[in-house]
Amino acid sequence: MNASAERIPNLDRLLGSIVALRAQVPKEALSASRLGTDRTGSAVAILGPETPPGLFLTVGYLVTDAEMVWLTDHRGRTGPAFALAQDQDTGFALVRAASLESLDAHPLPLGDSDAISVGDAAVVAGSGGRSGAVAAKIVARQVFTGYWEYMVEDALFTAPAHPHWAGTAVLDAAGTLIGIGSLKVEQLVDRRTVTDTNMAIPINLLKPILPELLAQGRRAGAARPWLGLHTAEFRGRLLVVDVTEDGPAAKAGVKEGDAVAAVGGAPVSELADFYKAVWGTGPAGTAIPLTLRRDGERVDVVVPSIDRATRLRPRRLHS
Repeated sequence: MNASAERIPNLDRLLGSIVALRAQVPKEALSASRLGTDRTGSAVAILGPETPPGLFLTVGYLVTDAEMVWLTDHRGRTGPAFALAQDQDTGFALVRAASLESLDAHPLPLGDSDAISVGDAAVVAGSGGRSGAVAAKIVARQVFTGYWEYMVEDALFTAPAHPHWAGTAVLDAAGTLIGIGSLKVEQLVDRRTVTDTNMAIPINLLKPILPELLAQGRRAGAARPWLGLHTAEFRGRLLVVDVTEDGPAAKAGVKEGDAVAAVGGAPVSELADFYKAVWGTGPAGTAIPLTLRRDGERVDVVVPSIDRATRLRPRRLHS
């Protein structure tokens, strides 16, 4: 820990708010082939408006399709939990401990991720107390696009990178929670140095949807259209690197190796523009017209989009 991290009030108590998470996923689940059936990471006890006791925040892919979830606190005590809610747009998930007596984790207050600037000190912490914490800095704030139809408009990037980033807590200098760790990515820092960083989801994205997640397990309103495409930028083109088996794009005839040239007649060459065009066409269920390039030829298809959540295992209901 550096000096700035040591100045965080009650640091050891705050780090005790972070627990280890393990999730077990059936091998037949949609996400099992890509994310595995035995997933491990961290989760953070949180305190927000009208949050119930025993509530933990983590990154969604850890508990997607989960059949069983366990949480282990800083004292080594393990208790069962369940995935209470998940938001496909941000990547957040809420987990609740099945027994409030089984874990020792004081909830962290939610901070203000909009107030964080590049260069500010931070602590990126997983389970394990100080041994699981990394003194870091905010090295970038910018859009992040993932090939799996995912985008965060103002993601936080921290360095040095935490070696076990999934579900980590990103704390500001006051010890409040400003983000949840999602990925390890290479990032250009100071316009000249490429270094390993962690991408974190800003906590302010959670605040407006938290009541909805608690009430109904997902955000209110219509879901975004999902195509079942994995797409990557390559030499100024958007190449389809994979197509979800039996997904909307596969049914419409999109193939691996196709280049996406336009959405609804509007040219696209970057992932961010592609996602904005698809999501701006209408809600899940909207037919999405794509123009592809395949072996030098133009191919027009119409993809009948769906709600991504309909392809996932239903959440187990708990009182």
